[in-house]
Amino acid sequence: MDGFYNKIICTSGEEILIAGLCKKGTGKTNFEKCSAFINLSFNKNDDAYDVDYKLAEKIKAVFNEAVYAAGASVKAEHIISQSTGGVIGSPKEHIKSADGDIEYIGDGLYLLSLPEGPGVAAKCEKEIMYQIYSIIKNSKEGKQECNLKITEYLNKCNITNYLIVNDGSGENNAAYVLCKAGDVYELS
Repeated sequence: MDGFYNKIICTSGEEILIAGLCKKGTGKTNFEKCSAFINLSFNKNDDAYDVDYKLAEKIKAVFNEAVYAAGASVKAEHIISQSTGGVIGSPKEHIKSADGDIEYIGDGLYLLSLPEGPGVAAKCEKEIMYQIYSIIKNSKEGKQECNLKITEYLNKCNITNYLIVNDGSGENNAAYVLCKAGDVYELS
């Protein structure tokens, strides 16, 4: 399995972090496809739903079946009180809001998407995702500490392919993605 990670400044000036897990040998091509995110634009009329939907729609339009899981995170400065600006999922699936379910998305990957995040996709057993859900729900610290606990747990379980995405917008949020494919990490 390969991975990709890219930072793009979009038309309206926000930095968008995009990452994903993909078919072996397609990481470079998918890295280059991220340039399509330059055409995204966010404005003060976009609410929390709009920000996430624009990201999800772009992921679905840009990536094909060679991308097993993809995510994006953005800090939309006008969004202050709501948590938004982070999406994760399979580009081949329908766009839907995070609901807290653990679902199998194919190619050995399970996906956990929670409102306010973080969202996690990993090539692992379903039981590991239940533990990650527990880590997130029981975390009293900030999101960075929660992400650290998740990565420590995944590494302890010898999981070598995973993607973590946080909401980038809203109070106490910062754009963040982490993609590990094999022994290669890409961090924001």
